[in-house]
Amino acid sequence: MSPSVSLNYEEIKKYLAIIEYNSDAIILFEPIAQKINVNSIGKKLFFSNYQEDDCFEDSYNFKSLKIEWLKESLNQFIEQDKKEFQYKKQAHTNVGLIWLNIKLIKIANSPKLSFFILVICRDITKLIYTEEKLKAIAHHHTNGLMVTDQEGKVLFINDICKEMFEGKANKIFGELFGIPLTSQKSTEIIIPRKQGQMLMVNMDVKPIQWEDKKAYLITFVDVTHTKKIEEQLTFLHQASEQSPASIIITDNTGKIQYANSKFERVTGYSREEVIGKNPRILKSGETSKQEYQKIWQTISSGKEWHGEFHNRKKNGELFWEIASISPIKDEYGIITHYVAVKEDITEKKHQEELLSHQANYDYLTELPNRLLGMERLKQEISKAYRDKLSIALIFLDLDNFKNINDTLGHQYGDELLVVVAQRLRGCLRESDTVARLGGDEFLIIVSSLSSPAQGEIIASKLLYAMRKPFTIAGEKRFVSASIGVTFYPQDGDNIQNLIKNADLAMYEAKKKGRNNFKFFDAQMNQVAQKKMLQETYLRKALQNNELFLVYQPILELKTNKIIGVESLSRWHNNILGDVSPVEFINIAEETGLIIDLGKWLLETVCKQLSIWQKKGIYIYASINLSPRQFRDSDLVDIILDTTKKYQIKPEYLKLEITEQVLLEDIPTVKDLLFHLNSLGFELYLDDFGTGYSSLSYLRKYPFQLIKIDRSFILEIEESERNKTLIKTIISMAHNMNLSIIAEGIETLSQLDFLESENCIAGQGYLFSHPIEGEKLLDFISLLKGENGDNTMEDVIL
Repeated sequence: MSPSVSLNYEEIKKYLAIIEYNSDAIILFEPIAQKINVNSIGKKLFFSNYQEDDCFEDSYNFKSLKIEWLKESLNQFIEQDKKEFQYKKQAHTNVGLIWLNIKLIKIANSPKLSFFILVICRDITKLIYTEEKLKAIAHHHTNGLMVTDQEGKVLFINDICKEMFEGKANKIFGELFGIPLTSQKSTEIIIPRKQGQMLMVNMDVKPIQWEDKKAYLITFVDVTHTKKIEEQLTFLHQASEQSPASIIITDNTGKIQYANSKFERVTGYSREEVIGKNPRILKSGETSKQEYQKIWQTISSGKEWHGEFHNRKKNGELFWEIASISPIKDEYGIITHYVAVKEDITEKKHQEELLSHQANYDYLTELPNRLLGMERLKQEISKAYRDKLSIALIFLDLDNFKNINDTLGHQYGDELLVVVAQRLRGCLRESDTVARLGGDEFLIIVSSLSSPAQGEIIASKLLYAMRKPFTIAGEKRFVSASIGVTFYPQDGDNIQNLIKNADLAMYEAKKKGRNNFKFFDAQMNQVAQKKMLQETYLRKALQNNELFLVYQPILELKTNKIIGVESLSRWHNNILGDVSPVEFINIAEETGLIIDLGKWLLETVCKQLSIWQKKGIYIYASINLSPRQFRDSDLVDIILDTTKKYQIKPEYLKLEITEQVLLEDIPTVKDLLFHLNSLGFELYLDDFGTGYSSLSYLRKYPFQLIKIDRSFILEIEESERNKTLIKTIISMAHNMNLSIIAEGIETLSQLDFLESENCIAGQGYLFSHPIEGEKLLDFISLLKGENGDNTMEDVIL
């Protein structure tokens, strides 16, 4: 056979010189001349003695080639009638044992009638090792793998594929596969198995090169289990879509991946709107963050959670759901998803709430009934025990309610009970309880009392509320009530004792003439009765001229000159005797009588000032204004009208304000104070130093004078600290251009200290007890003496 290529040898040499540095080892062998030319890679692999600067044009004697297997291959190729020959061989070279792909090509040596041989040796070690790895991978692949030639003859089959075809595997190796391979689309086939079983397989065919020839790679994927799962999933999906319950599935982070049709119908959200979102899109805000955390802790620990949610639909409507949330785990026990199955129980809840309301609330008044009232009492006792607080338990019974029913009929009796319930509820806080025990009896629970004394205020409010007329059958009628009050834990520590005590106290109130309240504790009952009596007489005191004023002189300390008086109310009743101002003023404040009392006091003071001024005595009088008076929108007009009536200039009427007025945060106080001040009325801050914010009041309000509270003055002689405080107050007042009066001066040493600190004025028993208006002239005369030179010691002595 003639060579495949006809070239001049010299041309070949020049051509091959270009590939001197080719990555393959290249040898040109001329058999006749027994010469070889080798590129640099070939020299490194096969020659031990060569120079680095040798090039491809340098020829070597064929005998110098020490690679026997290569010599043998060349000699055999010369004898063969082949143009080309190629084979693979693992050979020893200068760089070690490597795999080579060896290609021999005969080339004509024109014009000579001879030929030479071109040898190309390529290092394929990595390729061989890669092929071995790929074969190992193919053999152990999880899918079945088969290789066929283009005719379908089986060339390779891995272990998994053998298992798929069971005993037939050895029979088909080397045989035609028997299934058309022209289609490269995925095909589903069924492989018959032993015992009548069938294996469902997905078959994919891809064209490949196999040992330098065209072939097909066939991949077999066992989908038998997958198909069964798909069938189950189809069934489960149909069941889910037709389920009467809402179903959602989330991933392990809580993001929704599936929601069924019932969920869409119940919530108003479509699947597309919720996929990828957290179920908290339904959150209504009525479930606490702590409760959600407990739910998450439960399910993320692998446990199921069962409970109820009050959720919100897309349209904002609230609805109730009962839910079961379960974790879904993979074969390794790792949570991959959560499934929630929920049922809308809104209607059921409404029914339960209706039944619960009917069982726990009075049908007529809508108040808690006896059952719920007792349960509330039980809860409040537990709370009070824990917080170390008191509870007032009050029984209220309408007086002569039977007469209403008998004379007007039960319809109007029911109307009365409804209004009574409303009034009682209006007297209490949201946290308190009013329950109807039955008939005309009511149970009232007032919780979280810091002391039993607060119960007295509540009982009074309830009684006052009942004294207002009721409109029944188109007419105003008066219905009184008897109230019994007991306290936990002072009077009892269990429900039975407290109920008994309140009941006894209530009947005791009825025995005492009805229309009043009675405390179970005898001592508290005396106090309450006394206060009730005082209030009763106080309402008539002004009409009966039982109230009168006394005046305590205020002296300028440096001159002993009287500069003003403080007006003080007094009350003497033929039954009660002399009643403390502290007691009756508090009652007047609570009941609103302070408005009338304040008008009377202003009228009396202005009248007295007018009398004094007509006698040539021009001193001022101070009056106290209470918090309740500042709520009267006519306060300024009343003051102006009264002073005008008696022609009293503003500088002769001083207005004393206690810290309590400012503490009650009455919206109009600040404006009223500035208005009065602009009219010329000086404002005094009374009892300075006893409150928490006295200094801030001096900054915020237009006071002209402060009165040092008597409690500081009384301890001057015993307390150096008090002396320091008084010094500071006096110094501060001077720096702020404020006048200052010391209250409660009783000893000469107190007076001396105050004079030494430049205190402007003072009042107290050292100078005079409060005296009646007509006796003030005698006091002024005493101050002046016969010659007008009496000292304070002379007055006291």
